[in-house]
Amino acid sequence: MIKSLLEKYTYGWKMRTLWIVLHLVLLFSIITAPEYFWYSFAWGCITTMIGGFAGWHRYWAHRSYQTGRKRQVLLLWWGALGFPGKPLATIGGHRLHHKYSDVEGMDIHSPREKSWWENLMGFYEDFPPERRIFKDLYMDPQVRFMQRYYFQIITVAMIILFLIDPILPGYVLGITGVYQFWVGTFGIVHLLHIFGKPEHDTGDDSKNNWFLALITFGEGWHNNHHNNSLSYTTQEKWYQFDPTGLIIKYIIATDLKYDRIY
Repeated sequence: MIKSLLEKYTYGWKMRTLWIVLHLVLLFSIITAPEYFWYSFAWGCITTMIGGFAGWHRYWAHRSYQTGRKRQVLLLWWGALGFPGKPLATIGGHRLHHKYSDVEGMDIHSPREKSWWENLMGFYEDFPPERRIFKDLYMDPQVRFMQRYYFQIITVAMIILFLIDPILPGYVLGITGVYQFWVGTFGIVHLLHIFGKPEHDTGDDSKNNWFLALITFGEGWHNNHHNNSLSYTTQEKWYQFDPTGLIIKYIIATDLKYDRIY
């Protein structure tokens, strides 16, 4: 009986449970120590921009720039603080989204077929069947380690932070997870295929949206990104501000001084 229940407790449901926990620990921290909220919010924004968008998205998912091994690992683990899920599932799923963007029955995130709630809850699924799409990721030992021990790492991190101070799980981890979940997952994957203006004929519903670009640090120029996903920046016009691209530009400019390019 118990074994049967555990087998049904899939990766997707583990991630949904984690999503609920992150919201609860953040709420606890805000109620217990509201004076630290804005410091935590700033930390969440920085972590999302550097680890999530510059790291997991533009480097690990698209390989849109090169960087040294030390920074590869830093971006991988920093991005994991936003609880995007196991790397093969999240990064592989995103590559699949670009390969079949808004194609009926093929795009796992398309608003054409899924409501906003289905998109949110369906985002956390195991890695896509086209495993060749993440062959390069599986060859990386750090990615394999995170893939194998993802939930154990999260559990240990939560416990350690709680033992240091009960408000830390919410203000260090909860804030990044909640921000990336609503702004990153819901804002980018769902809303940017509904609201905005397309400037390129990409064959899908991707849009540019100045407001979402503002709160996603440049990711909101989504139609530009779908038009050229191999570019490290989404900025094509002077007013299309892309702070994530500026961070990447700094990484590229300073890499030769500190690390070996891979």
